[in-house]
Amino acid sequence: MNWLIFINNHILKGHSSSYGLFVGGLLLCGGIMGMPAPYNHYFYLGLFIDFGCIPWLLVGILFRIFKYFKK
Repeated sequence: MNWLIFINNHILKGHSSSYGLFVGGLLLCGGIMGMPAPYNHYFYLGLFIDFGCIPWLLVGILFRIFKYFKK
């Protein structure tokens, strides 16, 4: 569904948004929190490991910046 939203927003020029991208990263954070002691301190890495969360958000922001300066 994430790719359909991307196609709708940027290729077909429609408008929609989805917070479903963060579900995988949040579940990964929850799984890391359930790990033993030294590893559960790095639960926030789940948001960076899952490409749909922070990395995809940064790609989207960079795409918007390049699109803004291209005009």
